[in-house]
Parts: sequence; C-alpha cells; structure tokens
Amino acid sequence: DKELNEKEIKSNKKDKELNEKEEKVNNKDKELNEKEIKSNKKDKELNEKQKILNKKDKELNEKEIKLNSKEEKSKELNEKEEMLIKKEKELIQREKGINIKDIIESNKPTIGLDNLGATCYMNAVLQCMAHFKEISQKILNWYKNMDDNNKKDRILSYAFGELLDNLYFPHENNNYKVSYSPKNFKEIVGNLNPLFKGIQANDSKDIMNFIIEKMHFELNTLGQNNLGVQDNNYNFINDQTNELLTFNNFKKEFTSNYHSFLSESLYALQKTITQCCYCNTTIFNFQTYNFLIFPLLDVKNFIIRNNFQNPYFNHKNYVLNLIDCFNYYQKMDFFQGENQIYCNICKCNQNAKYCNLLYSTPTILCIVLNRGKDNKDFNENITFGTELNLSNFVQDKSDCAIYYLIGVIVHIGDSSMSGHFISYCRDPINDEWYKYNDAIVNKVENFKNEVINFAMPYLLFYQKLKN
Repeated sequence: DKELNEKEIKSNKKDKELNEKEEKVNNKDKELNEKEIKSNKKDKELNEKQKILNKKDKELNEKEIKLNSKEEKSKELNEKEEMLIKKEKELIQREKGINIKDIIESNKPTIGLDNLGATCYMNAVLQCMAHFKEISQKILNWYKNMDDNNKKDRILSYAFGELLDNLYFPHENNNYKVSYSPKNFKEIVGNLNPLFKGIQANDSKDIMNFIIEKMHFELNTLGQNNLGVQDNNYNFINDQTNELLTFNNFKKEFTSNYHSFLSESLYALQKTITQCCYCNTTIFNFQTYNFLIFPLLDVKNFIIRNNFQNPYFNHKNYVLNLIDCFNYYQKMDFFQGENQIYCNICKCNQNAKYCNLLYSTPTILCIVLNRGKDNKDFNENITFGTELNLSNFVQDKSDCAIYYLIGVIVHIGDSSMSGHFISYCRDPINDEWYKYNDAIVNKVENFKNEVINFAMPYLLFYQKLKN
C-alpha cells in the first residue's frame, strides 16, 4: 500500500508537471497568435502605405507628362520665335536703304582700325557706333546721296559716312582686308576740337559725346543749332495736369526744332522734380539726355548706407550691379544750407528736395561707368547682363524700356586719360560678338566668360527691343 501511495504521488506529480508544461505551451501559442495578429495588422498598414505611395507615384508621373508637354510647347514657341526673327530680317532686307545682304557679303566684322598713336580711345568708340545698325544705315544712305555743295557744312558727318563706307564695304573701296586707317576722320575731329588734336591719349566718353553732339548739329533737318531746350523750365504747383502740359510743351518744341538721325535714336527725356520744403511748391523740368553717367564709388556708398541696418546685406564683399546704378540715379536729394534755392512763392531761399527720373528712354542707351579721376578710386567689378529691363524706372509706361547689349568699351589702366581702350561689339547680322583691339579683330568664343564675368566695363551700349 505504501509503495502504491508513493507511486500515486509520483504519478500526480508528473501529471502536475505535464499540466504546467501544457499551460506554458498554450501561453506561447497565445503569444504567437497575438504576434501573428500584430504582424498581419502591420502588413495591412504597409499595404495601405504602398497604395498611397503608388497613388503619389501615379500623380508624379502625370505631372511629369504635363511638364514634358509644356516643354514641347515651349520648344514649338521658340521655333516660331526664330521663324519670326528670320522673317523680320527678311523684311529689313526689303526696306529702302542699305541692303543687309551686301553687309553680310562684305565680311564687315573683320575690319579693324589702325592706331594712329594713342588713338585707341577713338577707335573703340567708332567701332561701337558702327554697330548702331539703324543710325549707320541712315548715315550711309545719306552719305551715298550727299550733294557735294552741302558737304562743307556737314564735314564730320561726311567723314563718319566715309568711315562707315570703308568698314561696311571694304572690298569695293580698297584692297585691304584686315584694317582701315581713320586718319582723315581723326584730322577733321582734331580741327573741329583742339582737345582731340595730335596723338595724345584721351577719354572715349569725351570724344563720343563730341561726335554725337556735332553730328546732330550738322544733320539737324530743322535748322536749329543745338539742343538748347534744356534751359526751358516750366513751373507749376502740385498739379498732374500741368505736369502733362509741361511735358507736351517741351516735346512740341523739341520735335519742332531739334531733329536729326541721332536724336531719333540716341536722345530721350529725363524729368527733374524740385519741391520747396516750406510751401511744397513743385517745379517740373524736362530735359534731353544721350548719356547716363554713374559714379560707381558714390553708387556703392549709397547702396551700403541704405542697407546699413540690413543684417543679411554683405557690407564687406557686396558687388554692385547695374540696377543699383539706376536706384542711385533716381534717389531723393536735398538743397540746403548754402545750396538753398529761391522759391517764387516764399520769395526767399528755402531748403528743397529734388530727384531725377527717366521720363523716356532712347532707342540706343549709352551708359558710362565712371570709376573716378583715378581708376584706383573704384577698381572693383560691376555685374551687368546682356539684357536690361528698365520698366520699373521709366515714367512713360508706353515706353518699352527693355534692352539687349550691343557694345562694351573696356578700359585697361589706372586712368581714363591713359592706358588702353578696346571694344566688344555684337554684330547686328549674325549676333556674334567680336573683340576690336585697334587693327586686330577676333571673334569672341565665350562672351560671358571673357566679358560679363571678368571685364571691367567703362561704357555700355544697349539696344531697345522694337516691341
């Protein structure tokens, strides 16, 4: 009995152990089932996420297809634009005057100008002016039909026409193939203005201003001898209607008495507003301009002062751009202290504020980047581009003030009265850029790298888009 009891106890103990093991197995089974449920749930979530990703993928593909379609349309538009440009050139060829085909066949861009002894300042200007397409075409037509009896009264214009004739049609006039000597033109300029007599160095800006003003005087079809309307001030008090009247009177006088090939393309109007700080009397004054001169050191100081409290402005390494110059040009300034002006209303000298504004812009815009009497005053570069949009600066909103670059004069040296001048010109026929270094002419392979990024320009010439 005792043995049986012991056996029974052992049997019960084993049963208990088996039950415990069975319970553990069941618990593990339960855990595995729970994990499987969680895994299935995660799988479901992943599947849903995958569906969302697939949907986004589909949307991105649709967007990409739309973008490709837009690019194709853009390409088509560009091709149409190229066709229109080609048609415009064909129409120009049919216009009365110099046949553009003749200019192409003349290999015009290969003709340089001989240096007659420190005359690079003049050569650079003449090459740029020769690339003013509309002016050159009109002067060439006038030159070829010129009456000898009137030549003596238009001696500089005739000499410029002769020079253009030799640059545009070299093989018809001479046997040279590389360069032309502007000796006759230089002698006439020197006789007309002693400043340019002899072989001493000079400033490109000064001779260009003289050539333009003198030729305008000679070619003025209305018999007036200068652009003297700058002196006509029309004074009105705070009235936009009277401002318009001021402009209309000025424009009528200008177009009635002062007209030439050059005024059509190179001259435009600026508006000066002067206001008495005491009684607010406002004076509107319109006058012509054919150059815009920007003193770069003053421009940079103005920009830095205006951004003095701007934490994001790089005061130490800021590089000027051309738009900075136009912001400087139209800044508000003051007459005060010893510079007070007389007010007709107050009947005494008063402080006044004034600003210059571009009322209109010329077909060809000439910009002078003045670095000071000594170029070391401002030897930093200034960024400029092949396109220039002045829509935000011009007062006359009917004026299409959008330009593309056609010429650059670069000065190398410490002073504008010494050193060396070279010009870069955009050929109006094939849109290629050429470097004119006196008699040496080279095609510019990479205009952006050679000029836009590295050159320090002195004069810039922009042509207005027609529409």
